[in-house]
Amino acid sequence: MTTIICFVNSQLGQYFFSTSHIQRYESNVPLNKDWIPISTRVPHEVVPRPSVPSGIVESKADYIAVYHNDAKEVPNPDPKFQPA
Repeated sequence: MTTIICFVNSQLGQYFFSTSHIQRYESNVPLNKDWIPISTRVPHEVVPRPSVPSGIVESKADYIAVYHNDAKEVPNPDPKFQPA
């Protein structure tokens, strides 16, 4: 299994990936409270849909298609926490 860590700002319709669920507290770059950390593990099952017909979220691309298809990915503001 792989863990995906994502911070989401639904007011801005944006998200970014991180290497730490607690980046807000470890970072030198402040994040306001509108950025919500979400951690999930793949693979996992969802209701089948056109973007993931198998119903199995197996990759970061599947995760984005299911959970953030209407949002914009932005760079993580702190290079220290940017995934490779």
